[in-house]
Amino acid sequence: MRKLSDQLVELASRTAKLEDSVKAAQDKDRQRLEAQKRDLVSTMTATRAQAEQDVASAGAAASSWWTSTRDSADQWFVGVRAKRAEVRAEHDAAKAERAAEDAEIDAADAVDFALYAIDTAEYALIDAALARADALEAGEQR
Repeated sequence: MRKLSDQLVELASRTAKLEDSVKAAQDKDRQRLEAQKRDLVSTMTATRAQAEQDVASAGAAASSWWTSTRDSADQWFVGVRAKRAEVRAEHDAAKAERAAEDAEIDAADAVDFALYAIDTAEYALIDAALARADALEAGEQR
Protein backbone atom coordinates (compact mmCIF):
# COMPACT_ATOMS: atom_id res chain seq x y z
CA MET A 1 0.00 0.00 0.00
CA ARG A 2 1.32 3.43 -0.91
CA LYS A 3 2.07 6.12 1.67
CA LEU A 4 -0.63 8.70 2.27
CA SER A 5 1.80 11.50 1.46
CA ASP A 6 2.46 9.93 -1.96
CA GLN A 7 -1.26 9.64 -2.58
CA LEU A 8 -1.79 13.30 -1.65
CA VAL A 9 0.97 14.38 -4.05
CA GLU A 10 -0.72 12.39 -6.81
CA LEU A 11 -4.09 13.92 -5.91
CA ALA A 12 -2.59 17.41 -6.23
CA SER A 13 -1.08 16.50 -9.61
CA ARG A 14 -4.38 15.16 -10.89
CA THR A 15 -6.21 18.23 -9.64
CA ALA A 16 -3.82 20.36 -11.70
CA LYS A 17 -4.58 18.18 -14.76
CA LEU A 18 -8.29 18.65 -14.10
CA GLU A 19 -7.79 22.42 -14.00
CA ASP A 20 -5.99 22.20 -17.36
CA SER A 21 -8.92 20.23 -18.81
CA VAL A 22 -11.35 22.86 -17.57
CA LYS A 23 -9.19 25.56 -19.18
CA ALA A 24 -9.13 23.61 -22.46
CA ALA A 25 -12.91 23.29 -22.32
CA GLN A 26 -13.29 27.01 -21.70
CA ASP A 27 -10.93 27.71 -24.61
CA LYS A 28 -12.90 25.24 -26.75
CA ASP A 29 -9.60 23.54 -27.63
CA ARG A 30 -10.98 20.23 -28.95
CA GLN A 31 -7.59 18.74 -29.87
CA ARG A 32 -6.19 19.38 -26.40
CA LEU A 33 -9.32 17.95 -24.79
CA GLU A 34 -9.15 14.80 -26.94
CA ALA A 35 -5.45 14.34 -26.09
CA GLN A 36 -6.20 14.81 -22.39
CA LYS A 37 -9.05 12.30 -22.67
CA ARG A 38 -6.68 9.69 -24.16
CA ASP A 39 -4.15 10.37 -21.38
CA LEU A 40 -6.88 10.10 -18.77
CA VAL A 41 -8.01 6.70 -20.03
CA SER A 42 -4.50 5.30 -19.54
CA THR A 43 -4.21 7.00 -16.14
CA MET A 44 -7.57 5.60 -15.06
CA THR A 45 -6.51 2.12 -16.16
CA ALA A 46 -3.30 2.35 -14.15
CA THR A 47 -5.11 3.81 -11.13
CA ARG A 48 -7.72 1.09 -11.24
CA ALA A 49 -5.03 -1.61 -11.38
CA GLN A 50 -3.17 -0.04 -8.46
CA ALA A 51 -6.37 0.31 -6.43
CA GLU A 52 -7.26 -3.32 -7.09
CA GLN A 53 -3.80 -4.35 -5.96
CA ASP A 54 -4.07 -2.21 -2.80
CA VAL A 55 -7.53 -3.55 -2.01
CA ALA A 56 -6.42 -7.14 -2.56
CA SER A 57 -3.78 -6.69 0.08
CA ALA A 58 -6.32 -5.11 2.45
CA GLY A 59 -8.44 -8.22 2.68
CA ALA A 60 -11.62 -9.82 1.46
CA ALA A 61 -14.09 -7.33 2.97
CA ALA A 62 -12.38 -4.34 1.41
CA SER A 63 -12.00 -6.23 -1.84
CA SER A 64 -15.71 -6.99 -1.94
CA TRP A 65 -16.57 -3.36 -1.18
CA TRP A 66 -14.15 -2.08 -3.83
CA THR A 67 -15.48 -4.48 -6.46
CA SER A 68 -19.06 -3.47 -5.75
CA THR A 69 -18.25 0.25 -5.73
CA ARG A 70 -16.14 0.05 -8.89
CA ASP A 71 -18.74 -1.99 -10.75
CA SER A 72 -21.47 0.44 -9.76
CA ALA A 73 -19.43 3.44 -10.88
CA ASP A 74 -18.42 1.66 -14.10
CA GLN A 75 -22.06 0.90 -14.87
CA TRP A 76 -23.04 4.51 -14.32
CA PHE A 77 -20.22 5.81 -16.55
CA VAL A 78 -21.01 3.25 -19.27
CA GLY A 79 -24.59 4.51 -19.27
CA VAL A 80 -23.43 8.12 -19.42
CA ARG A 81 -21.04 7.39 -22.28
CA ALA A 82 -23.68 5.42 -24.18
CA LYS A 83 -26.11 8.28 -23.82
CA ARG A 84 -23.45 10.70 -25.13
CA ALA A 85 -22.68 8.45 -28.12
CA GLU A 86 -26.36 8.17 -28.97
CA VAL A 87 -26.82 11.92 -28.85
CA ARG A 88 -23.68 12.58 -30.91
CA ALA A 89 -25.20 10.52 -33.68
CA GLU A 90 -28.13 12.92 -33.86
CA HIS A 91 -27.46 16.33 -35.36
CA ASP A 92 -30.47 18.20 -34.10
CA ALA A 93 -29.30 21.47 -32.50
CA ALA A 94 -31.90 21.46 -29.72
CA LYS A 95 -31.02 17.89 -28.80
CA ALA A 96 -27.33 18.72 -28.89
CA GLU A 97 -27.92 21.65 -26.53
CA ARG A 98 -29.86 19.43 -24.11
CA ALA A 99 -27.13 16.80 -24.40
CA ALA A 100 -24.52 19.43 -23.54
CA GLU A 101 -26.55 20.50 -20.52
CA ASP A 102 -26.94 16.86 -19.45
CA ALA A 103 -23.19 16.29 -19.86
CA GLU A 104 -22.49 19.35 -17.72
CA ILE A 105 -24.85 18.03 -15.05
CA ASP A 106 -23.13 14.62 -15.19
CA ALA A 107 -19.75 16.33 -14.86
CA ALA A 108 -21.02 18.33 -11.89
CA ASP A 109 -22.29 15.10 -10.30
CA ALA A 110 -18.91 13.44 -10.85
CA VAL A 111 -17.16 16.44 -9.27
CA ASP A 112 -19.56 16.29 -6.32
CA PHE A 113 -18.72 12.60 -5.94
CA ALA A 114 -15.00 13.41 -6.12
CA LEU A 115 -15.41 16.10 -3.45
CA TYR A 116 -17.24 13.60 -1.26
CA ALA A 117 -14.45 11.07 -1.85
CA ILE A 118 -11.85 13.70 -0.93
CA ASP A 119 -13.74 14.54 2.26
CA THR A 120 -13.99 10.84 3.08
CA ALA A 121 -10.27 10.40 2.42
CA GLU A 122 -9.45 13.38 4.64
CA TYR A 123 -11.63 11.97 7.41
CA ALA A 124 -9.90 8.59 7.10
CA LEU A 125 -6.49 10.29 7.08
CA ILE A 126 -7.29 12.23 10.27
CA ASP A 127 -8.79 9.12 11.87
CA ALA A 128 -5.62 7.14 11.00
CA ALA A 129 -3.38 9.86 12.43
CA LEU A 130 -5.41 9.95 15.64
CA ALA A 131 -5.32 6.14 15.89
CA ARG A 132 -1.54 6.21 15.40
CA ALA A 133 -1.22 8.88 18.12
CA ASP A 134 -3.36 6.76 20.46
CA ALA A 135 -1.18 3.71 19.75
CA LEU A 136 2.00 5.67 20.45
CA GLU A 137 0.53 7.11 23.62
CA ALA A 138 -0.60 3.67 24.81
CA GLY A 139 2.90 2.32 24.12
CA GLU A 140 4.48 5.07 26.20
CA GLN A 141 2.21 4.31 29.16
CA ARG A 142 3.52 0.74 29.44
